[in-house]
Amino acid sequence: MRIKAYMKLLVIADDLTGGLDTGVQFALRGISSRVLVDQQEWQSGKWDEGQVLILDTETRGMEGTKAYQTVKEIVHGACEDGITYIYKKTDSGLRGNIGYELQAVLDGQGAGLLHYVPAYPRKGRVTRQGIHYVDGVPVAESMFGSDLYEPVRYSYIPDIIHEQSQVLVEQDTGQQVPDGKEKKIRLYNATDESELDRIARQVAGSEEGGITLMAGCAGFAEALCRTIRNVPKKCLVPGKKERFLAVIGSIHPMASRQVIYAMGAGFQRLELTQEQLAEGYWEAGEGQRLLETWREKWHTGRKWILDAGGVFAEGDIQEYVAKTGIPKEAVRHRIADCLGTVACALMEDADQAALLATGGDTLAGVMRKLKVQELKPRGELLQEVVYSEFTWKGRVSGLLSKSGSFGGESLLADLAALLLGEG
Repeated sequence: MRIKAYMKLLVIADDLTGGLDTGVQFALRGISSRVLVDQQEWQSGKWDEGQVLILDTETRGMEGTKAYQTVKEIVHGACEDGITYIYKKTDSGLRGNIGYELQAVLDGQGAGLLHYVPAYPRKGRVTRQGIHYVDGVPVAESMFGSDLYEPVRYSYIPDIIHEQSQVLVEQDTGQQVPDGKEKKIRLYNATDESELDRIARQVAGSEEGGITLMAGCAGFAEALCRTIRNVPKKCLVPGKKERFLAVIGSIHPMASRQVIYAMGAGFQRLELTQEQLAEGYWEAGEGQRLLETWREKWHTGRKWILDAGGVFAEGDIQEYVAKTGIPKEAVRHRIADCLGTVACALMEDADQAALLATGGDTLAGVMRKLKVQELKPRGELLQEVVYSEFTWKGRVSGLLSKSGSFGGESLLADLAALLLGEG
């Protein structure tokens, strides 16, 4: 049995950019996908034939047991509604509540086997003998090992899972093995696209009449899509815009390098400070005056960066948490909301502006401020950036998004040249 285009597939993503990265793989092959931004709006059972539903749970930075309960309840409801395929989207750098959430998928379904394929070879993420590598470096020794919010402490994937769960993890041997009744995770090694395709065909045909549980990043989702409808991917040809705003909340080193390169290419920059994170700042006199100043500046240039990368230097966030008593999870949420507040203020009267959000927290913050509950992925720009549409103020609007680690140093400048017709 192959995955069919009329299946009912639920993707549970732990952040919004990841959900869109996954959803666009289906959209590129003519399969409609919807990304629900607010999980409270999810009404299981409201499914269209041939449609993929992606639910953003924002559980990557959540407290572990809360993330577990959130995912378990969703999976349980989906199984009761007759969903035949469940895909747990995880971070390609293995950040977040990997063990808690994979355990939650198994517990929500009640039994069975979960196929876990964490590799994304096209992005330099590969798995060999259970060890995850990023650009040839074990993940715990890569930039993900020093992540400000969710540092990855281990490179051997069973150790990452068992830090949060005691579920059995077995590595795939390439041979069909009777699954039995015990809950377990089958971990697949992969170092190139052909291996992902082989695994996708194997997993797609592994369940007859039951529920297929899968997990991985957008790389394995893309391989699964190729088993459904393997057609050439086409990049979008966007319409010309007057201004370009890149909202950067990601703290990944690549995002910082992209900002530096863009500044050298003529971008202007608006930067958040720690003082602006104070509750109610943007509603008070000082914040309102600053917003008005930034609105006026906005009309004086075409290429802009709104950046939170300098709010915390290494270690500063711990001092801020200790000083304010605000949990780290709430701090990142507050940064995202501040970015969303400013982005909305700038974009409110700018129909001819292109908006890019980098990082899942950032994108979620912008969507919260816009009060958008659903996004529809439509395609890709430059093979790295997802283009989605949403309804705002009674009209269809466009949005660009990307994960912080994706793309080369010149990506922001290249996007501006494409969208503004500069080259």
